[in-house]
Amino acid sequence: MQRWLCQHADLQPSTWSPTAYSLSVSATRRSLDLTSMRCPACGEENRDDALICELCRALFTKNPPSSDRQQPLSEVEEARPPARSGVRVGATIVTLAGLVLAAGLGLLLWQRWSRPDIPMVGDDGLDADGYPRAEPDLLYLRGLLRSRHFVELNKKIASLQAQFEADYHKEYWMNAAMGAFGVADPSLEPLLNEWIAAMPDAFAPWAARGEYMLSTGWVARGAAYAHDTSAEQFQRMAQAHQRAQADLEEALALKPKLVVAYGGLIRIGMANSMPDGQLRHWLDQALAICPECFQVRAIYLYALCPRWGGSYAQMDRFATEAMSQTSNTRTRFLLGFIEEDQCNQARNDNKYAEALTACDRAVARGDYWEFFEQRGAVRSRMESHEGALADFNHALQLSPQKPDLLVRRAYVLTDIKQWDRAEKDLVLARRLNPHAHDLPDATQYLVKWLLYQAAQLEEQGSRAGLTNLYEQALRLDPGNREALASQQRARSGAARGRPAPSDTFEAHKQADDELAAQGQFPVIANMWNDFLQRHPYEARAYQERGGTYTHLGQIGPALRDFDRACQLGLQEGCTTAERLRRRFGMKTD
Repeated sequence: MQRWLCQHADLQPSTWSPTAYSLSVSATRRSLDLTSMRCPACGEENRDDALICELCRALFTKNPPSSDRQQPLSEVEEARPPARSGVRVGATIVTLAGLVLAAGLGLLLWQRWSRPDIPMVGDDGLDADGYPRAEPDLLYLRGLLRSRHFVELNKKIASLQAQFEADYHKEYWMNAAMGAFGVADPSLEPLLNEWIAAMPDAFAPWAARGEYMLSTGWVARGAAYAHDTSAEQFQRMAQAHQRAQADLEEALALKPKLVVAYGGLIRIGMANSMPDGQLRHWLDQALAICPECFQVRAIYLYALCPRWGGSYAQMDRFATEAMSQTSNTRTRFLLGFIEEDQCNQARNDNKYAEALTACDRAVARGDYWEFFEQRGAVRSRMESHEGALADFNHALQLSPQKPDLLVRRAYVLTDIKQWDRAEKDLVLARRLNPHAHDLPDATQYLVKWLLYQAAQLEEQGSRAGLTNLYEQALRLDPGNREALASQQRARSGAARGRPAPSDTFEAHKQADDELAAQGQFPVIANMWNDFLQRHPYEARAYQERGGTYTHLGQIGPALRDFDRACQLGLQEGCTTAERLRRRFGMKTD
C-alpha cells in the first residue's frame, strides 16, 4: 500500500508528517474498498492484518487464533457502547482535522504535479515574489537534443510552456529552457535542423533554433564596442539574426502565447538598431498575453540604456509606469537596472568608489542576481576578494546556470588560491557555454598560476603536489606546451629519485653534472630536450646537449647542436664543432 500510494502520488512518505501520511493511506484504502479493521481506541480503519493502528499507534488485541476471520465492522459497531458527548466532540475534531489535512495534501499533490517533469537546478521553494527558486537543468535539455530524443524534448518544453501559461511566476522556466540552445556551438545546428524536420508543426524546435541563431549572431559580432567592431562582423550578425527572427516568428505562429519568443525578437531589434517603435510593438504583444510578466519588460528596459541609444530618463519613466500597471512585486527591480548600468559604466571608467555606490543602491532593491554580479565585479577590481566572492556566491545561488558568473567567480577563486574550486567553475562554464565571455582568459589565468606554483615547488626542491598541479593545468589546457614539458621534466626527476631542476640554465647544468657522474646520459639528453622546447635560443643548452650526444656516440646530432650554439653567438660552440670534425676527419669550413 505504501508503495502504491507513493507511486500514484509521486511523493516520498519521508516528506510527509506521520498524521498526514496515515490519513492519506486511510483515504486511499477506503476508496479502493480494501478489507479493513477499525481501531477500538480512535475508530480509524486499518488493514485486517495490522498489529498497531496507523493513526493513533494503539496496539490491537487480536481475536483468538481459532477464529477464521477478523470481526466485521458491523459487529464492531454493534458491540461498541454508545458514545458519550465528549467522544463525539473528539471525533468531530478529528474529522475536521482530517479534512484540513486532506485539503493540504491535495494542495501538496497539485504543487507536485505542477512541477516540470525534468531535473531542476537551484534551491527549493519560492522567493519573496512567489517565483520558483529552481529552474530547469540546461544541460539535461541539451543532452536530449544531442541524443536525438526529439519527442521527449518537445514534450518537456511544451510542459514548461503550459505551466507558464497557467502561472506567470514560472516565466523563467521557459527562458532557461531556451537558454539551453542559446549557445553558438556549430554542432547544435544540424541537430536543431533535424528536430525541425522531424516535428515541423511543433513550436519548440523553431524557438530553439531561433535562440541558437540569436546567440550565433552575437558571437559573430564580438563583445567589443561598436567603434572597434568591423562592418563585416556587423553583417555576419545581421545575417544570423535574420534567420533567428524568421524562426522565432514561426514559433509564435505555432504557439501565439510564446512570450519568450518576443523577448528574443526584442533582443534582435536592440542588436540591429531597429526603431524603438518595433521593439515596443513586440513588448506590447507580449504584455497583452502576460500583463504580469517581468522578464520581457527587463529585456526591453535594457534597450533603453544610454549605450543602446536611450537615456536614464526613458528607463525611469518605463520602470515607474510598469510598477503602476502590474501587481507583480518583482517590477521593483526595474529601477535597479538604471543603477546597475551606472555602476557598470563607472567601473569601466575605473571610478570604483562611484561604481560601488551605484551598485549598493541597486542591491538595496532586493535579490536580483545581476545586481550582485555587478557589485562583485567592482569589488574584484578593487581587490576586495572576500566581498567579491560573497556577491558572486549569492548571485549564483539566485541564478546557478550563468556561465559568465562562473567565470567571474573563478577569477576570484584563482586570486585567493582556491584552484580546485576555480577549475570546477571553469569546467561547468565551458559545458554551459564554450563561448562564455572571458572564459579563455580566465582559463589561462588559472593555468599560469598553477605553473607558477609548480615552479616555486621545483625551486624549493619539493615534489609534493607537483604532479597534481601539472595535471590540473593540462585538464584546463591540454595543449599547453609549458605544462607538458614541465610535467615530463618532473616525471624524469621523480624517476631518478631526485627533484626536477628549476627552469633555469644553471639548475639544469647542475643536474647535468650530477647525472653525468652517474653515467645517465640518456636522462640528461631528455632533460635538455625539455629545456630547449621552452628556451629554443639558449646557446649554452645546445652546447651541453651536444656534449651529451658526443658521450652517447651520436656525432651527427652533436655537431648540429654545436653548430646551433655557434650560430647563436657562443664561441665555444664554434670551437667544439671544428675540433669534433677534425677528430672524425670531416670537412671543416
